[in-house]
Amino acid sequence: MINLLASDIGFLDGVIYALVGFLIVFLGIVFLVFVLWAFGKIMQYVKNKSEKKASVQLSDSITIEEEISEDIKVAIVAAVTACLAEKTAPCDFKVKRIKR
Repeated sequence: MINLLASDIGFLDGVIYALVGFLIVFLGIVFLVFVLWAFGKIMQYVKNKSEKKASVQLSDSITIEEEISEDIKVAIVAAVTACLAEKTAPCDFKVKRIKR
């Protein structure tokens, strides 16, 4: 039976079948890489869009009318530093303006 199957397919046919198989597998892998890349870009876009929206809402709602003492400023900076020191990711905290 093995001789019968081997004699039906010639060497050139076997090479062609192998190359077609390699090509199909390669194209399938390229397609999967593209799908995962596109999914990552979409998720990154959605994350950045929601972060921008949240930061705009926070920065617009914070207003301070009275003068803050130096001790309170030092305590706030120490608390923010301690909070951010616990994070493993890069810090997204930005100081926009300090007034006297």
